Amino acid sequence: LEAAFEEGRVLREQIDSVDHDQVPWHNKLVIATVGLPARGKSYISHKLVNFLCWSGIESEIFNAGKTRRRLLGTAGGSNCAFFEAKQDELRERIAFMTLDKGVDYLIRGGEVVILDATNSTRERRAAVLK
Repeated sequence: LEAAFEEGRVLREQIDSVDHDQVPWHNKLVIATVGLPARGKSYISHKLVNFLCWSGIESEIFNAGKTRRRLLGTAGGSNCAFFEAKQDELRERIAFMTLDKGVDYLIRGGEVVILDATNSTRERRAAVLK
């Protein structure tokens, strides 16, 4: 797990080292889904990306749940301990690793990123805006 977080830290450093004046941010868009689990965020995200790609707009979904499953494994399904209050920091790290991958995609030429996560707290949404 620490190796994965190290990979995320390195990605963040790469993003920070980019000359952001050279990235055409005026035609880039990040869409963050908001909602409780199993309410259709991923479904809508996939429909939207399908339409955008069909329209010729480079777009991709970055799903925090997939990042979590890749990092923590999927043996036995979801681990309910991950959702306990004491795991707030771990959930935040995974969410922002996912967002950083999306920002990297935009830097490499993508146009639209959908951050598919619950983003249910005001603090998380405010941090995504930054």
